[in-house]
Amino acid sequence: MTSARPGHQTAPPTDLHGRRPARHLPSVHPDRVRACLDPRLSAAVAQRLADSERVGWRVAEIILYRHGLNPAMLDDFYGRAAPASSSEADIHPLLHCDLEDCARLAGAAWHARSLKQCVSGKLVADLTALIGHRTRAFGLRNANLAVCSQVVTGAAELAAAINDDGFRCIGALLSSKDWALRGLVHVRLPPGTPAEAVAFGDEHVRHAPAIIERALAELQGTPHA
Repeated sequence: MTSARPGHQTAPPTDLHGRRPARHLPSVHPDRVRACLDPRLSAAVAQRLADSERVGWRVAEIILYRHGLNPAMLDDFYGRAAPASSSEADIHPLLHCDLEDCARLAGAAWHARSLKQCVSGKLVADLTALIGHRTRAFGLRNANLAVCSQVVTGAAELAAAINDDGFRCIGALLSSKDWALRGLVHVRLPPGTPAEAVAFGDEHVRHAPAIIERALAELQGTPHA
């Protein structure tokens, strides 16, 4: 077995067809790895397997095919210098952000009316502990995007609603996209979130694009003025 020369970076492992499926899953969720290999694996072990130069490509290939994603098609998708369509342009930012953070921000905007009703010290403290100061501040700052008119008063209940509706916003945005693009995002999410629902309500479909765009701008450091 030979070692790489100092300063020389070896190419990522390839499959028998010369493809590099591992590069298509740089941030696959560890729960996806466990679901494909062994549910008993810890998150740390699952991540090490996915990142392994020796077996990472095979893990990625299994996950890709499990989700109906062809590595050759993805080579073409990632190889393009710019998105080939507006659908791809919408999806690209979701492939490079923390999707769970994005969902929380989106959900906070969705439930901004409830956030504005959280005024007691303990309720604010409990809610902030669950969703984070940034999420709460983002929701209040973007209250013009609020959709839900029902006020949720409990901290735990509101935090759960924020997470669920944030994931629904991601799913609703994806629902009109090509199935392969949806799959690329889904493998970056934990299994079983509302983002993978079979159908989405009209309100989510209608309002998700603007809300997700605002959440992504926040994550990219270009918040709405």
